[in-house]
Amino acid sequence: MSKYEVKSVVCDYGVFEDNELKLICNSHANALKIKEILETDSDMSKPYIWQDQRIAELEEQLKNAIMPKFKPNDDLFVIVGYKDEPKSIEQYYIDEIVVRGNSKHIEYRDIEKETIIGENNFLFATKEEAQAKLEELKGE
Repeated sequence: MSKYEVKSVVCDYGVFEDNELKLICNSHANALKIKEILETDSDMSKPYIWQDQRIAELEEQLKNAIMPKFKPNDDLFVIVGYKDEPKSIEQYYIDEIVVRGNSKHIEYRDIEKETIIGENNFLFATKEEAQAKLEELKGE
């Protein structure tokens, strides 16, 4: 395994391998990153740390991602009426999904019925699920 170092070279930074200049960088941070990559590449027994960190970042982003319950072209069944007085079930067709800013608020749009349905409503994929919930709400 080679030994890599970063040293000052005139007014820039050099990456050295076994005391031999291999590369000159304007940025000290870039030279250090290149050194890290070269060291990792030369020692295949350890994992790519920067890759593991990136995977962890992507997994975190996925956990925090806005995941709509439904997708375009789905039918959507909604219990309508006031929360304390549910009345009926309406069927909508999802034409598009809109996410409002960073608030993670998702809206479903049925263009034909000119309706926007927010996720704060009771939303169901089947009429049977909606009917069961409506009966449960009316029974309370």
